[in-house]
Amino acid sequence: MDEIHDVIRAHKFELVDNAGTVRASLHSTEHGSGLVLCDIAGKPLMNINIEDTGPAIELMNKAGNIRSKISAKDDGGTLGLWDNDGKLRIYINTSETGAGISILNKNGELNTILHSTENGGSIGLCDNDGKPHIHLKDGCIAILNKTGKINAELISTENGGSIVLCDNDGKPRSMLCAKDNGGNLVLKDNDGTPRIGMAGEGITMLNKTGEINARLSSEDNGGSIILCNNDGKPRITMDIGNLGPAIELTNNADKISTLLCTTETGSALVLNDKEEKSRVKIISDAEGGSILLNDKEGKIGLCLDVRKEGSVIAINDKDEKNRLALAVVDGIPSLDMKDKNGKRRALLSEFNGLSIFQLSDKEGERNTFLAVGEGKSELTMRDNENKTRISVSEEQSDINMPQITITDKDGADRIALFESDGTPAFIINDKDSNPRIILSENGNKPRFVIKDNDGNNIVKFPEN
Repeated sequence: MDEIHDVIRAHKFELVDNAGTVRASLHSTEHGSGLVLCDIAGKPLMNINIEDTGPAIELMNKAGNIRSKISAKDDGGTLGLWDNDGKLRIYINTSETGAGISILNKNGELNTILHSTENGGSIGLCDNDGKPHIHLKDGCIAILNKTGKINAELISTENGGSIVLCDNDGKPRSMLCAKDNGGNLVLKDNDGTPRIGMAGEGITMLNKTGEINARLSSEDNGGSIILCNNDGKPRITMDIGNLGPAIELTNNADKISTLLCTTETGSALVLNDKEEKSRVKIISDAEGGSILLNDKEGKIGLCLDVRKEGSVIAINDKDEKNRLALAVVDGIPSLDMKDKNGKRRALLSEFNGLSIFQLSDKEGERNTFLAVGEGKSELTMRDNENKTRISVSEEQSDINMPQITITDKDGADRIALFESDGTPAFIINDKDSNPRIILSENGNKPRFVIKDNDGNNIVKFPEN
């Protein structure tokens, strides 16, 4: 039996085959010991050794290039994978703070990094120069440019998600967010000042000082556009309400100066003064249109109304009572003037081919009436009791008798001046309308007659 030693001590042991080729070796190293396993040609393919950081196992290819290495350290372990050219391509490690996977390109530069810590995991994607371009961490995806500045971020939080787009200096320029109550988009300028904001209720545009310049919004009953000055005060408002679209223009005192809107029957334009009191209204509907001019108290001073039947211009006094009306209705023109009590005092019109001018007293009773037409003219003047006192008429007929009549308060003709068949006559009657004085022409000769109460001639010239 071979001698068995309890202890064999040496610096190195080699295991050889029948040809003397080393197939394995066990040796001591600076930091511990090592075991090398070789193939039939004696080329090392596996190396197990103790390094300064802990144990390690290396696997080589037939060319002697390391292809894999696994090691253990005090705070974790590592695994490395190399390509045929001996370049490290994948590196996996663990530590007290987490674990990571690194993937490298042929040039040894990092392409991908996968890292896990107590706070979460992260993934980094790099270019061929090893510069990070995409970074995923804690619910966030960041895209970086060649200088390492963030160009874009995709972020997820408890309240929702967001997308941030940055310029080449890494300054945020656009932010798109989604929350439980809706989403919003913010666009910033070079100074980082928000200039455009879009949310569920609308779009807001701001100036460099952060004041609102414009706002576009949408509500249940329609949409609106608001344009503001540099101080953020609304100047133009375009709104679509229950009745339709409307446009408001506001002055520096925040008072509405102009309003253009639609109504249930048409549209309207309103011009206000600096106190927001309506001074001009232009209204249109299915029947026509109107223009209203108001005084500083808001009372209508002038009204122009156009309808299918005709047009009317009405002028009111300070108490909004109509005093003058100029109208063309059904083809008939008229001018109507009233006093402060609403009583008609003058009327100029046309009726049945006659031009009519009428004057009335304070009670609205007609005092003077003038009618002029083709073949007929008439002037009538009445007293306070509406009784005709003076009548002047001319009617072109077979009789052809123009006349002037003056009547007393009892309605009796007292004075008559007329022409019959080319013969003029002047008659003065008594209270019973009996002729008392007659001045006429008979056969181109003057005729003068004075009668008594019984109708007998007292004076007659000539006698025959």
